[in-house]
Amino acid sequence: MVQSRRTLLSRLWILASVAYGGLRALLVWKFLSGYGVNPWVFGTVELTSSAAYGWASARLVAHVVDR
Repeated sequence: MVQSRRTLLSRLWILASVAYGGLRALLVWKFLSGYGVNPWVFGTVELTSSAAYGWASARLVAHVVDR
């Protein structure tokens, strides 16, 4: 029961992190693409790092809670 709830919360956190990164990528596309920022490169880096951040922070919180 606890493990399934933790898995659900971890996945929701990762999804929220990626969604927030996607929002930032869309804002960069809209406002900064005219200034030489490549939105495809920025979006790729942003979404990849958001997924890694979400995964790592979810694991860290779970580890702290276990201790």
